[in-house]
Amino acid sequence: MLNDIFESCKFSDLLPDNIYIVGFGHSLHGEMVHVPRDGFQVVLNGAITQKGINPDIWLVADEVALKCEWFSRGLGLKTTRIFSENLEANVCQEGGSSPYADYTFKQGRELTTDNPEPVWGYLRHNGTVFAQALQLAFFAGCRVIKCAGVPFWGNNHADGTLVPGKEPGMKWGHLGVVNALLRYLRAQGSEIYTLGDTALDMEVYSYERA
Repeated sequence: MLNDIFESCKFSDLLPDNIYIVGFGHSLHGEMVHVPRDGFQVVLNGAITQKGINPDIWLVADEVALKCEWFSRGLGLKTTRIFSENLEANVCQEGGSSPYADYTFKQGRELTTDNPEPVWGYLRHNGTVFAQALQLAFFAGCRVIKCAGVPFWGNNHADGTLVPGKEPGMKWGHLGVVNALLRYLRAQGSEIYTLGDTALDMEVYSYERA
């Protein structure tokens, strides 16, 4: 049986007040120097296999993951796994057991620029897995979120593999939706920073404030 995170997890115990979201974008390697190994890391997709990663949570939503080398490698690492319900259903053993994810989540209710508000019971889709990580942090009450590897432009991942449908230097089509979500979360009191280059509307974190 799938272990829905909204039904089986106490969100206040899931994440601390201050976290790092670590994406799989091409900018990751230059930014990981700013992510302490003892910092709480919510790691997205293929970033799980990159140098310097010390994952506390591994968040995966894309069913394409089943075809990726990083997915099988990531399954061998010790971390709390949170997979989309559709992804987990495809890797479950016959009979409905759930041998891979610790928790699953539904992806209903598409995010839009006009309505970016998180909805309890879902991690809304249409903003990449990064937007779902932001929603997870929101429900867990995280106050400070520092982000690495989320450039939202370009056509390659941190491991050099290509992002389907993207060209060099191209800004990603999800920008508007994710920026709307970022504005909403800031209005609720979240502090959200980037550790490096991004096309998203995020302030670069200043270590003078630390």
